[in-house]
Order: sequence, then structure tokens, then C-alpha cells
Amino acid sequence: YSYNKVTHQNKKEFTVANGYFQSVLMSDEGLWIANAFKVFLRKGNRIIKEFDFSNDARFITDIGKDVYGNIWLAEQGNPDMYMIDRSLQLKRVKIPLGKEGVINMVYTNSEGVYVASAGKNSYLFYKANNDSVFKNISVPIRFEVRNDLNVVDMTIMNNTIWLATSEGLMKCDHDTIQRVDFDATFSKMPTKAVKVYANQLLFANAYGMILYNPATGAYELFNEGTGMLSNTVVSRGIFIGKDRTVWVGTSKGLCFSRRPFTEFHPTPTPRFIETLINGKHTRIHSKKEIEYGSFISLKISSITFPEKEITIQYRLSPEKNWSTVHNFEINLSS
Repeated sequence: YSYNKVTHQNKKEFTVANGYFQSVLMSDEGLWIANAFKVFLRKGNRIIKEFDFSNDARFITDIGKDVYGNIWLAEQGNPDMYMIDRSLQLKRVKIPLGKEGVINMVYTNSEGVYVASAGKNSYLFYKANNDSVFKNISVPIRFEVRNDLNVVDMTIMNNTIWLATSEGLMKCDHDTIQRVDFDATFSKMPTKAVKVYANQLLFANAYGMILYNPATGAYELFNEGTGMLSNTVVSRGIFIGKDRTVWVGTSKGLCFSRRPFTEFHPTPTPRFIETLINGKHTRIHSKKEIEYGSFISLKISSITFPEKEITIQYRLSPEKNWSTVHNFEINLSS
């Protein structure tokens, strides 16, 4: 289907009996379409080339294009990558997966081609544009993971590789890899997609889609309460257009943003509704002195609806880090 943002109309572009479309890509040659075991090249209103991988009995899950215009195909369970050159010739390129690896997706940039996989020792592979072979660049994982690591999406920002994995959002600087622990709620939750957006990151997990600023640690959550059709985003289900429109593929359909995510209206200031000092209700004002060593409990109410979708953070001084409020209550001791 194609969708017109002006008329809000869908148009059926291409139909395959029992079709299962997983990826599309635009190139100079036309529109590349991955459908189950086949890949089609569509130019205008007709299919000009078809590649059939039925003998592999595995789905084509992702398509990428390198700087030379070559098309790379990710096929789960295949130890090789397929590459279609500008003359539409199909080639196979070996990936040193080892015993654990399973190809999930392909990522390309101006420097080369990356392949994301599975396994703690085989989750990332790379081939520079002027190289002919892929190398395993998986950095050893020094922290505990619950299951075997599975990378389903990746992006690169400021020379840091960001990975959407079964163990949460991770970042790799080519020497070390670490889990991004910016909020205890999200840190170990499986992540389905990640993209760069205006020097920030958009990634998705079971809570919805999150806009995260690595420099400050601040984040915004987008979910059903903010207009998404579903909190469940499909694997690699985030796409950012040239006009910075964000398109999100969810379990209940496609949705998109109507304005840049960096243009936020300020949320009304929350209100303190109750103060307890050493367990006693106390009215607070600017001249109120609190005895040193007291235990202080502040209850907060957001006047923005729905309240359960609001994240409240606080800090005690400008040089301190922001802390997230849980259950709309701040507990302090002096």
C-alpha cells in the first residue's frame, strides 16, 4: 500500500497471493519488495525482476543498500548474505557466524555494511566498502544477560553503535559494550527498533516508542495515550522521512507524527498535594524550617491527563542528575 498524507487515502500498489511483506527499499532501479521467500523489483506499475529463494525455505527479513547501489538481503538462518549488484546479478557473501549466529538485519552507511545477528560472541559483523569479507566485530559482553543475546536493529550516532536487543538498548564504542540504564523500568526490556532522530534516539519496547537524549538522559514516551494505535511496535518498525515525519509500524497498523518530535509544548507544572515530616502532616512555605535529620515525604499530582502516562523527574540542585519519581511520591532525608 501507499498512503497520501494530504488526502489520508490508502492505495493498493501490489498484491501477492498469501503475501507476507517484511521490508521495502527505494533505489535508482525502482522499489525493492521482500515478500516471504521472494524479492521483487518494481518500476512504475510493473515488476521488472524477481528473485526466488524458496529453496532456502527461509524468509527475507530485511533489505539494505550500500554506497555503490548494491542491494543486501538478510535471510534468517542463512550463514550467507545475498547481494544484488547494479547489473541485477545475485551473489552470496559468507558471514562468519560460528555456532550461535543467526542473521537478523543489515545496516549500511557511508563507510560499509553491518550485519546484526544473535549470540553473545557473534552479534555484530562488518565489512568496509573496500573490503570483500565480513569480520566479527562483536565486543565481549562483561555483564550478565538473561538469555542468548539477539540483536534485531541497530543505528550509529557520533561513532557509537546503538543496538536494539533482547536484553534492552545497548551501546558499543568498538571497545566496550554496555546496557543503557537510564530508567529501571526500561533498562532490561527487549527493544524492537532504534533510529537516530535530531541527535537523539527513537527506540521501541513493550511500553511504546521512546525519544531518548543520550547527552542529558532525558526521554519522552509515546504510546496509545499519545495517539499510537498500539504500544506494540514491530521489529525495525520505525522509519524517519526526509521531512522528519516519524512512521511507526504497530501490531494494529501504521501511524505517523504530524509535527517534529522536538517541538514539545510544556507540560503544566505538577502540584505538591501533601507533605509528611517524620510521618506528620505539615504545611510547607518558604519560611518553614525543617529540623536536620528529618524524614520528608512529598506527594505529587500531575494535572495533565492521563496522569499514569506522565513521567515526573526532580533534582535538588542544578549540578545534580535528574531522578524519576515513582508512585507520585518523593522521599527525602536530611
